[in-house]
Amino acid sequence: MKKLLAAAAVAAASVIAVTASGCAGTSFRNLASLSSNWYVDWTFKGIQPTFAEGSAAYAGPEKLTYKVTQAAPSANSYYSVEYGEGMYTTEFHAKQLSREDLEKITDESFREDYTHALGSTGTMTAYYYRTALTMPTVTYTCGNETAVFENDSVVSESYFMSVKDFLSPIYSKQVVHSTTPREISAASVEECYSVVDRVYESFYTFSGSDVKSVITDNLAEGEKVTTFTEGGMTAEKTNSNFDRAYLDVVARALKNMTLGVTQAITLYTPGMNARNYYLVAGNTALLDDADAASAQLDGLQKIFEDKGLFTPEEIKAEDGTVNMTRLNTLSVTVQYQSPSFTGVSQTYWFANDSGNRTRTIPVKMAVPLTFNLGRLDYVLTSIDNLPEY
Repeated sequence: MKKLLAAAAVAAASVIAVTASGCAGTSFRNLASLSSNWYVDWTFKGIQPTFAEGSAAYAGPEKLTYKVTQAAPSANSYYSVEYGEGMYTTEFHAKQLSREDLEKITDESFREDYTHALGSTGTMTAYYYRTALTMPTVTYTCGNETAVFENDSVVSESYFMSVKDFLSPIYSKQVVHSTTPREISAASVEECYSVVDRVYESFYTFSGSDVKSVITDNLAEGEKVTTFTEGGMTAEKTNSNFDRAYLDVVARALKNMTLGVTQAITLYTPGMNARNYYLVAGNTALLDDADAASAQLDGLQKIFEDKGLFTPEEIKAEDGTVNMTRLNTLSVTVQYQSPSFTGVSQTYWFANDSGNRTRTIPVKMAVPLTFNLGRLDYVLTSIDNLPEY
């Protein structure tokens, strides 16, 4: 199952002029304003040695686990889909890439630019982000017919540059064994879904502006489809480009993550055209029901308290009442840039407290499904490893 994105446009970020890679002359682009919000010192734009595998100071990857539940039921009048409780895990750190490593994750037609970036040690350091989504059961119902599928999974891996280099993409891979809703309407249960067993690989030029994708369809005897998207991945060449596989990190990197901040970006998904989106910071409630939202926040706060990342403090009101501080969260919504299209919007929530001990850790994602089929919520259940960086 893919995390699906779309929505109405909002105000654009400021535009600055840069020279477009691979093109003569100058064009206007929005270079993303980003911060390393996963570090205690979020202003550091490089990669911390304690975060890089192979470094003597390496302290292991950040590892987080989320529970995935269907928080809103299907509201499609033709058919419904129900998801059993699943799991989403993330692993985030950096790796020192050798020439041999680069041969595995870059295309030979533009590998030379990467090898030129190898330092005196013969390596270059890049971020690595891995996610795994597993859903034990997916049930489609159309009239009196049902179809049940087990063990849907999507595993993604991606390599990309530091904030100093605008988190520019290097490589991504998605291994998908899943079903996905096919259309908004269906006359039989067989028309409700498509079965997907594919591997998607994307290889980027060193500038991140061009990408070669290879899609392997295991249901078609390993048939491969190769596409090459040239020139900024969009006709307008307006924004910094990112791969869809590490959108979690891009949303987390929004600079000055405060209410109302907006950032224009371009996302590329293999097999689809690159599309423009906005990241919009807000104060969206964790849930529509106030009591349920408060209970969910209590559970998240307990995770942070147990890790020593948050300590409630007393606040005395003028009437003498004593209250305890609570974990603060801030939302970032990913909205599709289109004046003529309105659709679903994916939203992230991040821990957002002064002192940055919480390091802007993602605590929740809400992923509305297409065709009015409900919503999946990813809620943090454990911080499995959080190095001191």
